Amino acid sequence: PEQTAAEGATPQTATRGGAGSAEGDLPTDMLDMETLKKYILYAKSQAAPKLSEADVEKLANVYAELRRESANGHGAPIAVRHLESMIRMAEAHARMHLRSHVTDTDVDFAIRIMLESFIGTQKYGAQASLTRRFRRFLNKARERDDVCLHALRELMHWRRVMDSRDPNSAINLTQATPERPTVAVGVADFESKLRECAVGAEDAAAFYDSAAFKRAGYVFDHQRREIRFQQTA
Repeated sequence: PEQTAAEGATPQTATRGGAGSAEGDLPTDMLDMETLKKYILYAKSQAAPKLSEADVEKLANVYAELRRESANGHGAPIAVRHLESMIRMAEAHARMHLRSHVTDTDVDFAIRIMLESFIGTQKYGAQASLTRRFRRFLNKARERDDVCLHALRELMHWRRVMDSRDPNSAINLTQATPERPTVAVGVADFESKLRECAVGAEDAAAFYDSAAFKRAGYVFDHQRREIRFQQTA
């Protein structure tokens, strides 16, 4: 059977230029609307992730804690619909990644989005109190990105040192090309280093999609299974 444009894709590959889009029509990190629609339809039809009992309990505990804070005068009341929304967001985030089950990354994403949305609707005084109370959830993704960036920069530095001793390496070429990137490290090496920092593969995958990864100038090459940093003039 003919494979659709979305089949076999992941959010990492899908967000870096869609099939059928003319070169130069869109930035390389954007999907054209037609491919995006196909990907959404494919994800809805192929992925049906469900929360485990532990995940539901984690969300319920956050809901109960937030409800206590709001009952103590910190902001507007929170309702059961907020818990239901977190469950739906966690499942939707997992479905977007074509996962068969909901992971900790999906649950943490749902918690953070709900907290940011709920806290943002409160009065200033209540916002400050709620932000302090739930800082551990709001900062979790930022802390993960900081750890990943530090590990990746260490590996990149080591690669530069090694390449500087090799006259045939890309770092010593006068002109770097996509085929011979300036600096690159293997994904296996990077994720092995992350495991030493107690960061798992799921968090690594989320890091590749994060704004921090892109802002730092890194590119995830799925075909070569490596992370590149293209030096600028």
